This record gives sequence, C-alpha cells and structure tokens, in this order.
Amino acid sequence: MSKPRQSLEGIIKTPRLVIRLATLNDAPFLHRLWQDGRVMANVGFPNGLGMTVEEIKSLLKKRQGLIFGGNLIATLNDGEAIGEAFMSKVDESGVAFTDVKLLPEFWGHGYGREIKVGLCQYMFDNIPDLMAIKADPHRKNLPSIKMQLSVGGIPIVRGGDYPIDVDPYFPDDDSYQLFMVFRDNFIGTLPHHSRP
Repeated sequence: MSKPRQSLEGIIKTPRLVIRLATLNDAPFLHRLWQDGRVMANVGFPNGLGMTVEEIKSLLKKRQGLIFGGNLIATLNDGEAIGEAFMSKVDESGVAFTDVKLLPEFWGHGYGREIKVGLCQYMFDNIPDLMAIKADPHRKNLPSIKMQLSVGGIPIVRGGDYPIDVDPYFPDDDSYQLFMVFRDNFIGTLPHHSRP
C-alpha cells in the first residue's frame, strides 16, 4: 500500500475547502472550537472541552504529522480555518471513523458534507482494506445525521444483515445512532456551491 501524502498545504482538497494537518499555530483556533458549547454539546461537553491552549499544543505535539489519528484543520480556500476533521486508523475488521466539527457561523452551508465527502474519498482511495467508515452522531444532532445519510451512510440496527459484524461498533449510550458508509454505498459527488 502506498503511503498517503503528508503535505501541510493540504492533504484533501474539495471545491471550496482544504483539509490539512494541524500545526501548533492552530492551538488557539482549536481552543475556540472546543470551548464552544454549541459545537461540543453533541459529543458530551455542553460547556466546552475545558482544555487550555497549552494543553492543546501538547496534544498536537503528540499527534504531529499523523493523518490517521491526528488533528486536521478544515479551511476555506483562502486559508480561513472553519473547523476540524478527524480520520481514525483502520481497525482489524476494516472499519475506521471520521469526525467533523465546524464553528457555528459556518453551519448550514454544506461545508460539513463537503468535508465528510473529502474524508471518505481520501480513505477509500488510500486504504484498500477499508470496509466501512463509521460515525455515531447524537440522535438530536439532525444536521450530522443528515450529513451521514447524504454520503451513503446507513443507519445500523441490531440484528441487521451487513457485510461485516457491526455488533462491536454500537455506542454504549443509546442517545447515539450508529451509521456506516460501506465502500459500495459511498456517495462522493458534491453539488456546486457558491460561497455564502
């Protein structure tokens, strides 16, 4: 398997966005994002994550240079940071997960879906043994659920018939819904957007 490109100028490019590796200079941006209760409420932190800029810098140092398992920053083509993206390593069953967080002023413009498409496309293109990409949004997080469905994510139910054993992937908390994007179900087309 060829090693994915690890360029700071952008590992993933979409029509409106660049997704790049985070640097120590991104710590203040991540602090702003992670301290926003509107962003973090659906992942269990309604008052924000509670990390300092220095703690975030320490975390970034540990993950520096990692595409899978590291911190990624989503920017507009002009370089303005709008959110964070994450791609995990693939587990022994061929499953990985993604995560997308956006500053609230960028909600509702299709950026989340554009990031998700970019992440899924990158992973399916670069990881031959990847079977599925999972996500488990909070059931009240309707924009995230809509995003999962829009890229071909299937809501997974116990006892269903799937290409892999999905039982280990169910969240412990029933407040969250498991979705999986299987390689054959991935919808990677992006509509044309003009920047709001």
